[in-house]
Amino acid sequence: MLPHMQVLRELFLGHNKLTDFNFSDCSRLEKLYLNDNQLTQLDSTSFQQLPELLELQLSGNLITEIGAYTFQSLIKLRTLNLSRNALTSLPADVFSSSTEQQFTLQQMDLSHNNINVLFENQFELLGGLQLLNLSGNKIAVLKSPHFAGLTSLRNLHLQSNDKMELRGHTFATLKQLETLDLSHIGLDILGPHLFGYKQVGTEDASGYMSMAHMRILNLNGNKIQHLHTRSFARLPFLEELSLANNGLRLLPISLFASMQQLQKLNLSHNQLAEISSDILKTLNNITDLDIGYNQLTFLPNLNGTLPHLQSMTIEGNPWQCACLMEFKDWLRSSQVTSLQDGSDEKPLCVETALDYCDHNVTNDRRNDAMEELKFWQAIG
Repeated sequence: MLPHMQVLRELFLGHNKLTDFNFSDCSRLEKLYLNDNQLTQLDSTSFQQLPELLELQLSGNLITEIGAYTFQSLIKLRTLNLSRNALTSLPADVFSSSTEQQFTLQQMDLSHNNINVLFENQFELLGGLQLLNLSGNKIAVLKSPHFAGLTSLRNLHLQSNDKMELRGHTFATLKQLETLDLSHIGLDILGPHLFGYKQVGTEDASGYMSMAHMRILNLNGNKIQHLHTRSFARLPFLEELSLANNGLRLLPISLFASMQQLQKLNLSHNQLAEISSDILKTLNNITDLDIGYNQLTFLPNLNGTLPHLQSMTIEGNPWQCACLMEFKDWLRSSQVTSLQDGSDEKPLCVETALDYCDHNVTNDRRNDAMEELKFWQAIG
């Protein structure tokens, strides 16, 4: 196809109509762009003459099938992009090697395919992988063995997989994980055992250790109504957490107590009618707080709380006018910026018969705490 090209290092063939290829004369190729063509399948012969390849871009094709040992000859490959194809699964041995040699892959993008299942241990030879993007697929179930061998993984993107079930200590093997995106996966319960990596040689729950490298967790756009008081207990160094666009009515008092490094917290677009002073007192390092679009009519006395707060988003709540006035005075005196969420809507307030801020919530919301306790007792 391309004779006498032995010295070629980079080849850009994206946005064509290729259905096949042969690069047997390009043995020194380091970067190969085949994105946005019409390729439909790959096998063990596809890249066997490209031992120097570092980056392979295959996004935006029509690939439905990848054979066993397809990438075995790519002993130096660092980046692999297979996003926007038509894969429904990856063969269990697609990243296998006849010599059991570890692959050098560092970044892999499998997003926006139709993958509905992963096989256990299929990534066990990808010990150097640092970024894995599985977003925009149809993966139904994930458990710890699916990530076996990914000892260097730092960034994991699982967002936009509808109705994904996370079983047990799903991320128990990912000791180095820093960023985890679980937004828009239909998650409805966040129990106490989802996070934490497994200590070698132990079998009981006490053998699961804190995920000391985790910094960013995105749980936006799920269906979470219940948070266990220890849901985040093994994420002590988390810096950013989004719980926006869920169905939360209640926050357990010690929910954030273990996360003393938390700086950015998004609680917007839930059903919260109260945020207790006990919760606010645990947010010692918060700089950015979004509580917009809940059912809040007041906040407790904020004096002595949120010492590092720089910005706060509050619109979309049915604030009592007297409470909102007190709140704005506190924002000004504390030199905290009141942000908007990008809309032109400003915080509105509701006039009441009282000329002071009423710090009581309705009886049905008082019952939420009892209902929450009964819920966790029921599921053990």
